[in-house]
Amino acid sequence: MIKFPGKRFIKSLILDSSRRNLRCLFVLSTGRTGTDTITRLLDMSPEICAEHEPFPEMLAETKKAYQDPTSVPDVAAYYHDLRYFRLPGTNSLRRCSNRRLIYAETSNRLTYIAPALADYFPQSRFIFLHRNPPDVIRSAIRRRYYDGHPWDAHRIEPRADDPFRAHWEGWSPFERCCWYWRAVNDFSQKFVTQLPKERTFTLSSTALFAADPSVMLPIFDWLKTPAPSLSEMQQVLQVRHNSQEQGDFPTWMEWTEDLRSRMVNVVRGVDERIGYEYSASFHSTVSGSSGIS
Repeated sequence: MIKFPGKRFIKSLILDSSRRNLRCLFVLSTGRTGTDTITRLLDMSPEICAEHEPFPEMLAETKKAYQDPTSVPDVAAYYHDLRYFRLPGTNSLRRCSNRRLIYAETSNRLTYIAPALADYFPQSRFIFLHRNPPDVIRSAIRRRYYDGHPWDAHRIEPRADDPFRAHWEGWSPFERCCWYWRAVNDFSQKFVTQLPKERTFTLSSTALFAADPSVMLPIFDWLKTPAPSLSEMQQVLQVRHNSQEQGDFPTWMEWTEDLRSRMVNVVRGVDERIGYEYSASFHSTVSGSSGIS
């Protein structure tokens, strides 16, 4: 590694110029929402370079940011340094910064540092991608969230002021996955409503999974960037990318009334706010509005 007087100062100048001029897009979600698919679609535009979960994933840093937001005041600067100066030559963020392209990252881990990213990158924009509770919970359980998954140590938990904190230790992985859906969507929805409307876009996975390429056209218009052809997007949408194939857990229609009640008791309020409505005895769900928030 080359060292010379003033290197730190020059590095800070480069990063400051980059952060001010970089057009970047972050997709906020629980995961298991179609982030792999939307990455592929965004990356088809000649003016966007999209990454799904680039290394390093920042697992510890993002959890810490959620658990105690005041403990990581420089997390966005650290993220920028990490993405800009690591892995030179293959670094998408640096390439986008130098070529005036849009850098898009769809890692759901960044959801927890979205407020810091919004302040740090003045030209940043955010897509809130949400999916109905039962499907996310089912997928999470099949992947063993809160039940022996390798990343469980870095998975968020209720903060001390969260009313669900008192129940956490006695909960099964099912209730914990219900809470996870609630916490991430509550956090994301409140965040996007606090930003200027032109900086946010809300999209439901239902719309994305319908395999209608026209769903993506408003996003490219919003980003003011060329869209791929409808036929190109159709080829991507016809495939369920990164779909969950392992693990076994029933679908919502097969859940017992007790299981449904346990979910409803946790997600209630947040589900309705973003366009879903469930009860223990039946369910009716609206896909949620899509468009500029």
